[in-house]
Amino acid sequence: MLTPEFELSQDNQFITITIKVRHAKISEIELYIDGPDFRFYMKPYYLRLCLPGDLVEDGRETASYDIDRATLVVRAPKANEGQWFDGLDMLTTLMAPRRRRQHDARPAIEEIQERSEQTEDDTEQVDDGSDADDDFFIEQEIRRELSPLTGVKYGFANRLSGFFTHCEDYTEIVDVPDPDHMPAAERRSLRLADEKKKFNPEHYLYDLFENEDIERLLAYQPPYRQLLTQHEFQVCQEVSGDAAVSVTESRIHPSVTFSDEEKDALRRLPNRKYLLDKREERTAYLCLVDLIFCYAYNHRITEGDNSVESPWTVGKLSPTLCWLDSFSSVSDVLTACCRRSLIYPLYCHFDLTQSVLTDLHTIFRLGCCQLVKCVLELRHMIARDETRRMLNDLYVTDVCVWAQAASRRKIKKIADRIHQFRLQRDDVDLDLEELETTVRQALAEGGSNDDSTEDNDNTEDTDSDDSSSDDETDDSDEEDPDRTTDDKSECDHNR
Repeated sequence: MLTPEFELSQDNQFITITIKVRHAKISEIELYIDGPDFRFYMKPYYLRLCLPGDLVEDGRETASYDIDRATLVVRAPKANEGQWFDGLDMLTTLMAPRRRRQHDARPAIEEIQERSEQTEDDTEQVDDGSDADDDFFIEQEIRRELSPLTGVKYGFANRLSGFFTHCEDYTEIVDVPDPDHMPAAERRSLRLADEKKKFNPEHYLYDLFENEDIERLLAYQPPYRQLLTQHEFQVCQEVSGDAAVSVTESRIHPSVTFSDEEKDALRRLPNRKYLLDKREERTAYLCLVDLIFCYAYNHRITEGDNSVESPWTVGKLSPTLCWLDSFSSVSDVLTACCRRSLIYPLYCHFDLTQSVLTDLHTIFRLGCCQLVKCVLELRHMIARDETRRMLNDLYVTDVCVWAQAASRRKIKKIADRIHQFRLQRDDVDLDLEELETTVRQALAEGGSNDDSTEDNDNTEDTDSDDSSSDDETDDSDEEDPDRTTDDKSECDHNR
């Protein structure tokens, strides 16, 4: 069976499903509507969608075939008129099988902990959409244990092991020595030591004081900045009164749309289903923060035009992709990404890193559609790189699929955390404050010495001129010894 190209739109009463099928025979088309399930069949095409809301067959449903465009347009009425279906752009998620109830979505095998060692976060497994898990991104220390049954874990949500067993060239992909046998805590320790060793003060100072490209990169305005501005203006126009913001803004969506190429890429993604426990889910969200930071950095320094160096930049900048690291809080992952942005890439500038943080916040504010667009671009970029395409299998493809069904509430919460994050030079542990202060003092002292030298040169020139004048006067007096006093006074006056 072939999955046809399709897209969805909606109004208050209907969901419109546009399906591209060639040489359709109306008599062979079969449609099925039952609550959230929609099915279409016409040999050799088959499409099954699980929608975020219920549809109903009440006689108002219609189907028409446009011969010129070779498309079948199905209009199905909503069971609850006025209900807004979120996520109709997330084509991969719509094609996935219907989920089980959330409280049943647990791994078949779970690690049993002693009751005295359990935390409140570990015992809470159900996400019912309430605020019970508001501590999702609070700083916390997670034990990193190596299970003798599962071995070293890495990859999306730390669910893979043994991936590099038969990979001989993994040193060109990741910086971790022996990744299948190195525990997470040791990976973190080695990463920090390697970053300290690779930091180049001369590179940093050159970009800080002499690199003319930095000002241009700081002035660049990514297109998603304009999208957010338009969205905020629309919200201001639609919402009257602060009390209505939370209700009305949820119905006003930023104008983020997928291109035809992106829609095709979404349809081709695997229909995977992720049953993540709370710890794995946290890891997945923070991995998304890591990837989007790297995307934002690369987008800014290339000014939206990816280069052949972009896969290297992203792969090297990301502590997740380069060191298979995972994190426990938003500030933890942001500090790690910012630190690496001041060590490895072409441009290492503190203000540039601050601008990337602003871009990151903008992307998360725009929501899931913009996030998926960015990860899709990362995936396409990495797939074209012979060396690093394996990173898609490790992380990026799974993030593309999983992010389409990510919680809007948690995405907004992450955006708020990014906005609250304040990076200080001391946070990256590279002695930047001391380094910059020393150089600025040296430059200031050098400027003072130059001014002093110039003043001395001017003084010497003045003295020299005065001496010359005296000599000339003396010579003049010697040449005419018979001149009267009045003649001398007149000459002095004229001079």
